[in-house]
Amino acid sequence: MSNTFNISRFNRLLAFDGRNYFKRFGLVLAIIIGVNVVAWVILSFFQNLEITEVLPLSRYILITLFAAISIAMAPGIAFGDINDKRAGASQMMMPVSILEKFLSLFLYCCLLTPVLCVVGSLILDTLLALLSFGKYEGFTWSQFVMQFHPKSLIVNADADEDLWALTFNLDNFYRYWVQMIALPSVCLYANMVFKKSKVAKTFLVAALIWFLVIAVLLMIYRIGIDAFWSPSSREIFRQFYTLSRDEQLNICLEFFGRRNWVWFGCFGFIGLLGYILSYIKLKTLKY
Repeated sequence: MSNTFNISRFNRLLAFDGRNYFKRFGLVLAIIIGVNVVAWVILSFFQNLEITEVLPLSRYILITLFAAISIAMAPGIAFGDINDKRAGASQMMMPVSILEKFLSLFLYCCLLTPVLCVVGSLILDTLLALLSFGKYEGFTWSQFVMQFHPKSLIVNADADEDLWALTFNLDNFYRYWVQMIALPSVCLYANMVFKKSKVAKTFLVAALIWFLVIAVLLMIYRIGIDAFWSPSSREIFRQFYTLSRDEQLNICLEFFGRRNWVWFGCFGFIGLLGYILSYIKLKTLKY
């Protein structure tokens, strides 16, 4: 492989990988997006569930799950032959650089896949919510829009709303996308390491890593007050519900900011490490 970067050559590589991506993974991605319809039917018409309405937050969680599944499957299905002795060798012999090939894999597996899945699911969710029958209430895309300015939800909360509960459960758009970029780094590397049962093994590895990370984060949350605040601040926090609304608001905003830095640090490290290992593995592939 060449060691230089050429934009016209990279464009040709993107076109070539794009054809393979949609040929191999397009139908699978469409099926994953289409599962939203199955979920709508089950949630709306199965009487045993006794559901009166399905709010946007529930569907948001469902869509993020579909996005994670599509991310885990994309490398193994669309580019699963990259470490195959025959097909992979022919790809690696193409007149492109390691950097160009890596960037192409990154764009399709790590960026395009979650974007297509989320946008497709949101369009389908909106159409289903517009139907006069069914139990979908509101639009899930509003859940994503609100997360662009999550602190405003805390500042503008109703006077009788529990600020601490709201802050602790509040999601963040940027934190979501940090996870959505960190996850494919693990899947991309797993695709280059495993040669058989790529998708199944990738799911297991990703699930194990996420379980460990969440366990660490929960431990951090549990000792977070002791770890992040001074003794005087901890004492103030223990008296949280006796403080004025403004004082509660300041504590919540501080906690929200510090918690996001923990998430960014953990998942950012995983993402960076995964992409570095993927690049090194791609560079050292032997056939």
